[in-house]
Amino acid sequence: MASSPIEATRIRLLSEEIDHLLEHYLQLLHQYDTLRSSLSTVQASIQQNIARANFDAPRGVRYGQDCYDQRMQAARGCCVTSGPEGTAFSVVELATRGKDGSAASEGMHKDNAGPPQKTGISAADGRPGKDAKPVGEEHEQNGDAEREERTTKPKDPVRMFGILTPQALRLAQGGAIKVVEEIIPKLASIDAEMKEVEIKIRRARKHRVKAEAAEKTAVGERREEGVMS
Repeated sequence: MASSPIEATRIRLLSEEIDHLLEHYLQLLHQYDTLRSSLSTVQASIQQNIARANFDAPRGVRYGQDCYDQRMQAARGCCVTSGPEGTAFSVVELATRGKDGSAASEGMHKDNAGPPQKTGISAADGRPGKDAKPVGEEHEQNGDAEREERTTKPKDPVRMFGILTPQALRLAQGGAIKVVEEIIPKLASIDAEMKEVEIKIRRARKHRVKAEAAEKTAVGERREEGVMS
């Protein structure tokens, strides 16, 4: 007998929750459509700038995938983080390697450096000094510093087409960086959030259907009791 008001309150709360979720979903959908429009605009601008650079290029020079070689490497990577608030996508710059091209070779350099040699000599009397660093350790530190500088220093991929690159090609590169760093991560994050909101909406609707069924059952039982009485 007392379950009907409780079920009615629960149905009202579930309906309000569904309304809020739908409102949030529509806001995400608007942001998604806006980003898709921005993506189409920037991609069209990139293609136009590449076409303009090829039109103004000297004879025999063409900018595009046909000119790519082993120097064309990924300069940015995708980072995916999952937490209580959902899945988020971001882009981070990747450190370029040296001529050896791998972190394993750097480890081999460190392993082959050998044990430090205690041959430090003080400048005063030519005898081994207390503060003098071993030669092997000093060379190892210098080598590590050089490898670290060579690893963390990013390279401009447009340089593969020459030092004097046309302005249109630079504009195309700027548009591509904007797409990779700003638009695509936001699109992926919003798409993941929209899928989570869809799951919440379906779950809330199932709970509301069950609550409505329980309320109808309670009303039917109450009517039967009234008839019997």
